[in-house]
Amino acid sequence: MTPFLILLTIGLPWLGALLVWLVGEKRPSLLHALAVIFAVAAGVAALVLLPLAEATAVIQFNTQGILGEITFVPDGLGTLLAAVATVIGSLAVVFSVSYMKGHGQLRRYYVLVLLFIGAMAGLVLTGSLLLLFIFWEITALCSYALIAFDNDNPAAVRGGIKALIMTQLGGVGLLLLALVAQAQLGSYQIDLFLTQAGTLPTTVLTLLAFSTLAAAAAKSAQVPFYTWLPDAMEAPTPVSALIHAATMVNAGVYLLARLYPAFAGVAGWQTAVIVVGLLSVLLTGIMALTTYDLKRVLAYSTISQLGYMVTAVGLGGIFASQFHLLSHALFKAMLFLAAGAIIHTLGTRDMRLMGGLGAKMPLLRNVFVVGALALAGLPPVNGFWSKELILEAGLKSE
Repeated sequence: MTPFLILLTIGLPWLGALLVWLVGEKRPSLLHALAVIFAVAAGVAALVLLPLAEATAVIQFNTQGILGEITFVPDGLGTLLAAVATVIGSLAVVFSVSYMKGHGQLRRYYVLVLLFIGAMAGLVLTGSLLLLFIFWEITALCSYALIAFDNDNPAAVRGGIKALIMTQLGGVGLLLLALVAQAQLGSYQIDLFLTQAGTLPTTVLTLLAFSTLAAAAAKSAQVPFYTWLPDAMEAPTPVSALIHAATMVNAGVYLLARLYPAFAGVAGWQTAVIVVGLLSVLLTGIMALTTYDLKRVLAYSTISQLGYMVTAVGLGGIFASQFHLLSHALFKAMLFLAAGAIIHTLGTRDMRLMGGLGAKMPLLRNVFVVGALALAGLPPVNGFWSKELILEAGLKSE
């Protein structure tokens, strides 16, 4: 049953994308329905997979070619993030039904969103470094195309190109890791790399450790690669919630957490991870206070929260990092979708033109209050518990 659920989690969004493409633009109601059905079905499959997590490969076959051995491992870390990607993705798709109503090029929009959801699920469930890289690049391509979705808007096109270039810098580091692992160990398998990393020459392992950090920093918009994420806010708001708040930017944190056992002993690596995370927390937290664009404020806070997760990995608090990843995905997706509803109603993202909205939009006011409390880490909401674990990891590392 577990292999079947993995195939459903990855394959259903891609099958939905194919059907959406075949339907075309002339039947928008059917496009909305297909996208919602396949996205929600993938989310359900991922949730059913959660209690079946195991640390061994349940799908495994050798291609006898350049891809090597293809494996999928539904361990706790992978199934958790697959559930985050598909469930948050399905919520963004449901939100899109109203948000994208009357918008042109619906087919292209839903194809890209569904392709992204499937690729993100594959990225966290695969046991192969090369397949991880391939899924990594598919998410980058979908991200670029969705940021630049309104291609008659120069700012959107510029933001998409910027995101593509900067995340590709990280892709080079991940590709290097996969190729060196194959050359040195004869396999792309992540579990083999984790157990045999200590046999690699020190210089090689150090190079791989820091190239992986660069890959993670670029994907998760950490210092010094953070500038692409605020510019990505030109994308439709459901995309901002799906890709740039709750899912794609988590891929870098996932990579660090997944490969932490291999690189923890590399001289200076943990310190570098902590420095990158802390700088991202502090700098972008300050930047959030200097902008009036509602979506950019949320984008800067996303970078800052990702910095907490990166810092936790550097401190060795892998559980704390992943718990905050889940916590952040929930409250930040909520904040972005609520922001989308406000922007859609008011027609502006400038907070200077907003005010007195609580009386007019009581539901959105309550949603924002809960999300803001979680973002600030105040009890009793979820952000408090996950941030406290990160602080505890810092205290224990002293």
